[in-house]
Amino acid sequence: NLNALEAVSVTTAGGHPDTYGSGTTVMLTPRMPASTWQRTFEFMGSPAGFQSVNPLPNAPALARLRHSASGSFVLSGPVTERLGLHLAGNLAGSTRVERYSETELPSNVATLSSHFVYRANDRDHVQIFGAGERLSLPTTNRGRRSPRRSGCARGRSTRVR
Repeated sequence: NLNALEAVSVTTAGGHPDTYGSGTTVMLTPRMPASTWQRTFEFMGSPAGFQSVNPLPNAPALARLRHSASGSFVLSGPVTERLGLHLAGNLAGSTRVERYSETELPSNVATLSSHFVYRANDRDHVQIFGAGERLSLPTTNRGRRSPRRSGCARGRSTRVR
């Protein structure tokens, strides 16, 4: 969820000596909580009526989108004088059909991330970042079996002086 990030840095060569391994490095910088409460909500969708239809009778479409929709939110601000929170989430889903089949193949994704920052004083602060996601996609044999599902959660804490 890009709403949770301040920056994305990609380094392909000449990485810093503190970086583990060689090759491409991707660094994600979480967005800091806002100094005043801010909130953003976004929704978008594309219903079946907005999708094109293949008018050629002997040329089946390889795949057709039935519908898609997504929504996201961001809440950011101070919880107390020293504690701030940045919370971002996203839900998205779509359904497609392939060739002559009318079997609908659904795909869904949900993400949630939080970033707490506690400021002990002007110099020291502690950051706690957590994120989780759930993903559901049709299998590689084009949905003839149940959808593949996966999920993960991750967290990180940092003390900055």
